[in-house]
Amino acid sequence: DEIPGIGPSRKRALLLHFGEPQRTEAERLGLLRAAGGLLGQLVFPLFFFLILFRRELFGVAFAHRYDAAVPLFVVASLVVPLRAYNFTALLQHKGQGHLITRGALLDLALALALMYPLYRWLGLVGVALAFVISTYLQAGYYLGHTARLAGVPWPSLLPWRPWARQVAGAALGLGLLHALLGLAGLPDPSDRGPEGRATGAGARASHRTMLPSRALVFALLGLAACRRDEDITRPAAPTADAVTEAVRPAAPVESARTPGAMPSLFTDAPHGALEIVATFDGPMPTGVTVSKAGRVFVNYPRWGDPVTFTVAEVTSRPSASGDVTSSAAAYPSEAVAVYDAARPKDTLRAVQSVVIDANDRLWALDTGSELMGPPQIGAAKLVGVDLATSKVVKTIVFEPTVVLPTTYLNDVRFDLRRGKEGVAFITDSSKQPGTNAIIVVDLATGKARRRLHGHALLSADPKFVAVVEGAPVMTRKPGQPPQPIGMGADGIAISPDGKTLYVCTLASRRLLSIDVDALADDAKSDADVAKTVKDLGYKPASDGLETHPDGRVIVTAYEHNAILLRNPDGTFERLAHDARMLWPDTLAVGANGYLYFTANQLHRQPDYQNGKDERHKPYVVFRTPLSGKP
Repeated sequence: DEIPGIGPSRKRALLLHFGEPQRTEAERLGLLRAAGGLLGQLVFPLFFFLILFRRELFGVAFAHRYDAAVPLFVVASLVVPLRAYNFTALLQHKGQGHLITRGALLDLALALALMYPLYRWLGLVGVALAFVISTYLQAGYYLGHTARLAGVPWPSLLPWRPWARQVAGAALGLGLLHALLGLAGLPDPSDRGPEGRATGAGARASHRTMLPSRALVFALLGLAACRRDEDITRPAAPTADAVTEAVRPAAPVESARTPGAMPSLFTDAPHGALEIVATFDGPMPTGVTVSKAGRVFVNYPRWGDPVTFTVAEVTSRPSASGDVTSSAAAYPSEAVAVYDAARPKDTLRAVQSVVIDANDRLWALDTGSELMGPPQIGAAKLVGVDLATSKVVKTIVFEPTVVLPTTYLNDVRFDLRRGKEGVAFITDSSKQPGTNAIIVVDLATGKARRRLHGHALLSADPKFVAVVEGAPVMTRKPGQPPQPIGMGADGIAISPDGKTLYVCTLASRRLLSIDVDALADDAKSDADVAKTVKDLGYKPASDGLETHPDGRVIVTAYEHNAILLRNPDGTFERLAHDARMLWPDTLAVGANGYLYFTANQLHRQPDYQNGKDERHKPYVVFRTPLSGKP
């Protein structure tokens, strides 16, 4: 998106650095129009300078009349450096880039090189002319270089309409001055001898009367050139990118500008076609899943928010103001989604994840705990619901040997090609080092088994500290020192062929893979399974994971408000980025080609903000196309 050649090269006399590599067409057009407008302000005063002071200039050049050169020196020394200063200062203060230091040094070196010979030839006026020449040579190069790199003819960069108005104004002003001089009975400047020169008293009177008038006109033209009669940083007509930006909800910004601050600074550029699917003004959601028919479901864990029901189906519609209005209904019913302590097996206590499998059944992973405390025996379970009937079709309650007092059931993935009814894989993201594991569940028998319990790569990195919105994310409670977040195995995804399980911890920047054949084989020991664990290397700090239909791994990047695609060679591509994506949590691939995800401001919870809730509702479910068009 960056204009090639601008920025990376530092071997040219003058370059414009665009800063952010991703820029819209409107912004690029605004930069070019700004360049043309500012260059026009430089060239235009010189044009009238040469026209209005032609007699003094040619008198110095060909007759060495230094007394007549005084006006030239005065005007050049005041106006030309002023315009050069305006060019550099306005360009910088608009926040559109900066002048490379080498260009400024070359400009100064050229002026100094010309100054002495011109001084010897013309006297003091040569000093001014040295700066005039160096300034406009540099400006001319800038115009040609910018036009060449942008692939446009240089005349298209110049503000012809303001120039035309100024030319008309100048002609009118000169005509009026001549008319006034004639009415006043002053000598006619055109009183000339046979050789075309003004003679005698007429010449002297012409010089005395016309010099102040021309100086006045030139001063007025200088002010006109400084006048900002239009915002040259805006395109002449709105582009598609500009319209998109206009309707895009923006993050809150300061309405008042600090005195002396630079206007129009660069901002974080969004990427990807982001759509709001649903908004939430109640409790904070974590998980999201989408059926083949496009039905959207979310869950609410019990982390301190008042939660009436822990699983919901969400419906949304555009409001009159253009926003999205959403409503959430308990799913599969209030009898199931509203917890009853007397019926822990039959009701949902605190669901951390909802996932729809290949058979279009919704599975709710119930942690059985509140505030991430020890799970209640009998409440930690995996519940399957038939979406066609909204009836519970399977409930698997985990034994105390599977769900330990330290366990926090986090996320789940399914492979229905294994066994009679399929296998589920669940991450235990316990905060206690050495107690993390992958829980493997046979959906037909309900048998569950802890695998890789205590494996080092499933535990949090004790030195890990994430930085979100410019602040370290740590557990912060009043009166206590901050502590690392310390959550282990968290995100989980399975490859489309079902052969590889991808896992990441919340508190690290490593991606792991595990061989599913070994993991699901009861005959294999943990030592055998551990041999298949691979550290795939660095990735951004992530919460949720998912896999693209083409096999690439989709990772959240909560430090960067982004979602990335990991290629087979370990490189990453940006899928979506937006300042509104505050803590992208759970991912879900829809049958319609969209990726759905929650953005729930998890890092702003009281546990990480010294007991103060810094979250600002609504929470959001977004979607973005996976591969161009859905």
